[in-house]
Amino acid sequence: MKLLSSLSTMQTLLGRQQLVNIAIEQADLKADFVPSDPDCVDKLTQCIKQALPFFSKNVHSTKFIEHISNHVVPFLSELAGPEGTNVKLEVLKLLAEMSTHCGDYEDRGCLEKVHNALLVKKKIVIF
Repeated sequence: MKLLSSLSTMQTLLGRQQLVNIAIEQADLKADFVPSDPDCVDKLTQCIKQALPFFSKNVHSTKFIEHISNHVVPFLSELAGPEGTNVKLEVLKLLAEMSTHCGDYEDRGCLEKVHNALLVKKKIVIF
């Protein structure tokens, strides 16, 4: 991604959108998310991290936010990651960073899912 982003054609709005689309394809958001599989969780977080620098008011993070809200947050307590990492906290941080660049997202239930996950599972997430 760093090599692609350094190309002059990728400095445009269309170029940044294409880089985000590549990250979305690599994350394979249409596949079933298995929270207990560390590789599945790591693939999603790595793709989001690669896409983060390209989000803006014109390049939206909506697809990632929708996926995390509907397929990851409800299973927050089941997330598996490498030893010594707090993958739950990492996912929530990524969600917070992406939320500033979310486009039109009509599902108000996602806020409720995140809110409930934080209230009910706050000990799991923070500690």
